[in-house]
Amino acid sequence: MTANFQKHNYESLIHQLQLENQLLKEKIGYENEVNMAMQTMLQDLQTDHDRLSVENQQLKDKLAQLKQ
Repeated sequence: MTANFQKHNYESLIHQLQLENQLLKEKIGYENEVNMAMQTMLQDLQTDHDRLSVENQQLKDKLAQLKQ
């Protein structure tokens, strides 16, 4: 009877660990999706920054020409 009880305890623990592992896998998957989305946003911001820097320099050049 004790061996049967112990076997049941081990099976319960294994099942609990499997559930925890599944939750961790889902959490990691979610975090990876968030990280990829943030990386895309950062790339978009960098692109916007670069474009605005060029535009800003062009406007400064145009202003300098108008002041002459």
